[in-house]
Amino acid sequence: MPSNPRVITLLGQACAQCTGGNAKARKAFSNALAHNPKCMDAVFALVALEMAEKNYAAAVDLLERHLHDSRTDYVYRRIGDICMMMKDYEKALQNYSTALRCLCSTLNSSLLQVCLDL
Repeated sequence: MPSNPRVITLLGQACAQCTGGNAKARKAFSNALAHNPKCMDAVFALVALEMAEKNYAAAVDLLERHLHDSRTDYVYRRIGDICMMMKDYEKALQNYSTALRCLCSTLNSSLLQVCLDL
């Protein structure tokens, strides 16, 4: 078995595409995270697997546990989307608001850099 978390994640994604391959995919994603707990590719792949199995609470929990590794608008939007599916509208709104703040911060930094380059 390879030790590169991205390669392990890709193997897991291939397993997830096969009929009955979810258990092997889950094991591969967990293995990738064991090699590198900050491998967001493995986190997102495991979230996709949880979503496919309709384990929405587990998907949100996984994303929230890895927020310290990737505080991006994408992660907050993803949590918001899943909360909407769970009909937890208040939590969804909080996460969408945070996603907008992250995006605005990124855009402001980019605009500031453009202005400084002029």
